[in-house]
Amino acid sequence: FPASLEYLGGTSFNSVPLQLIKSKSAIPPTCGADRFGVLPFCGSTYNFIPVFVPKGSKELYQNATGWNYFHEFFEVDCASAGVETATASDDESINVHVSNGELIVDASSNMKQLSYQVYSIDGSTTAQGEIMGESLSIPLQNGIYIVRLAENSNTVKTQKIVVRN
Repeated sequence: FPASLEYLGGTSFNSVPLQLIKSKSAIPPTCGADRFGVLPFCGSTYNFIPVFVPKGSKELYQNATGWNYFHEFFEVDCASAGVETATASDDESINVHVSNGELIVDASSNMKQLSYQVYSIDGSTTAQGEIMGESLSIPLQNGIYIVRLAENSNTVKTQKIVVRN
């Protein structure tokens, strides 16, 4: 969303398959309810998609009506059009890196059910699935990606990667 966005009306995103949200507004846009009291992001569909917000505004979004449905907020530098940096919990037992144009994820054997999502910078899902075993290798085209790793739906690591072949 642009920094100038101030209001989102109820049911604005019904039937819209959002995979992530990027807001450049330091102040969360007001979420207005429709005539039935439904807010734009109401429901469990959006609870676990990542929401990227300007540095210093995470707590405002977490506490704002309508935005408080989300569980995963990441503060980013919004000075440019894309995501520059992402911060999240950093599980040391998981190593995420790029080698020869491939995303490599090495996880410790104590991870029981580790799922992954790879998002391109435009927000579309590039890859997703379960990590079988202790490592994963996915070939990717040149670009910037956000990698989200979760164990039992709880994010354990989110990291930005850059692929250059």
